[in-house]
Amino acid sequence: MINRDIKILDSLQQRTEDLPEILHLRAADVGYQLTDEDKSLLFDTYSKLDDILKEVAAFINIKFPGCERHIKAWNDIDFDTKIGGIKIITNDREHTKREWRKGMFDLKSLIKMLRNEAVLIVDNDDDHFIEKNLKDISSDYSLEHYNDEKIIPNQNLVNDTISFFVSEHGKGAFTPLQFLNLLDKQYSFVKLNYNNGERVIQHLKNLQLSDRIKHTLYGFILKWFGGYPVNNFDEDFDRTLKLVQKEFLNFEGDTPEKQYCKADQTMRNRFEKYGIAFTTAINHGIDVNEILTAMGDDEPKQKMFYNFSDLFTSLVNDGIVRSYNNSKEYLIAQSFYNYEFNVWLQTHKDWEYRNEEQYEKMLTKEIFLEFLTQHKSAKYNSSSSIKFVTDILKVEEVNAMQPTIRQVALICHYTDRTVTRESAKAIVKEYDHASGDALFNLYSYYRSKSNRIGTENTKKKNDNKIKLFESILNWFENNEVAKSKVGVDLLILREAVEKENLNL
Repeated sequence: MINRDIKILDSLQQRTEDLPEILHLRAADVGYQLTDEDKSLLFDTYSKLDDILKEVAAFINIKFPGCERHIKAWNDIDFDTKIGGIKIITNDREHTKREWRKGMFDLKSLIKMLRNEAVLIVDNDDDHFIEKNLKDISSDYSLEHYNDEKIIPNQNLVNDTISFFVSEHGKGAFTPLQFLNLLDKQYSFVKLNYNNGERVIQHLKNLQLSDRIKHTLYGFILKWFGGYPVNNFDEDFDRTLKLVQKEFLNFEGDTPEKQYCKADQTMRNRFEKYGIAFTTAINHGIDVNEILTAMGDDEPKQKMFYNFSDLFTSLVNDGIVRSYNNSKEYLIAQSFYNYEFNVWLQTHKDWEYRNEEQYEKMLTKEIFLEFLTQHKSAKYNSSSSIKFVTDILKVEEVNAMQPTIRQVALICHYTDRTVTRESAKAIVKEYDHASGDALFNLYSYYRSKSNRIGTENTKKKNDNKIKLFESILNWFENNEVAKSKVGVDLLILREAVEKENLNL
């Protein structure tokens, strides 16, 4: 895979975007007679589309030989109307439109996926070259250094960075430790030269890294200085960071870093609000609490979600939808509500099926509450929801999924659920265990970071501890925050165990 292949995919992507709009002809009113101009437009569009599909297939066969998921994705692209997977001829204009849009969406998604993988492959081809040069432009610390609150008080920032490089977006280019060491040295350089933006940019541009990796580095430098858009009180620092921001944003495409490295605008607004309130209070002798009350709540009235899974998790956490005893119950209930909600959106909110952009705007708690209000029936109240889930789950399957007390202790820790001697008795009952004291003692043990991620005194115990943490990940399929915390601890534990094994 070479850079020219990425340009081929960019061209295919652009040609797909530039295809003429013919939906008004494919879904024309009954009785409409195509003109010669219409026929010519249709023929031209179908010819171009056919060429694109053939070139995508050729690219997969040559650059991803034998890759079944890409071949399947290509075979699944279809623009014809169907019922139950069987092609039909229909006068239903909306059905015709939906299938055409679905076909175009699937084609664009496949090209985008091929491009993303090609970029990673091209970058990975540079790995040997990068490793040779990485030592000269990186610090040389262990993960313990970055996880020490005395050295880096903002541990959320460290965890966010590690999480990115163990996620699907950042996995492959660097290990988390490699990137933290690279970032640390370059971040320190920017701090030392904050008043000389030209020197900073020239230094960063001269690093022996690919443009794609430099883009990632620029993004995380900005993130560690508060994120972008840049807004720094010091004029020199602001100017320097804006030069870094310019280089970062010049990279084409909507990369994961462009989402991940954004500033927390809510937090910025809050600091701005407090700053104004305290300044006014000091200058004019007014109670700061009165000013803050008068300024009102700065939180957004509606929180938007990117998918139904995130919305459902928030609804459960807020008590709008009841909580569930295990992940299988949770997933079945989520699917149940997801289906009913989507059907309701189409019939009551004019949601156009598979219109993702429109769908995201409807994923709010307010709209979901409206959905619940309009569907007051037995199947939606909490007791019936329990019956609904119980009826379709086999009791022995549910029991087989019950976590051990050690797992329960870690689940409570990672979900920030406080366990006291009093509450432990009620909590263990939720998981069909009897000993509240055992849960409380294990929870207290794992609350200590040194106990949680420290190595044990035998290789077997270390192996079992790693397996315990790996098993916990299965309980957080719908809780990305908890999953991220487990992932960070597991990463540190594995590195500590590997280091200990090398010293044996």
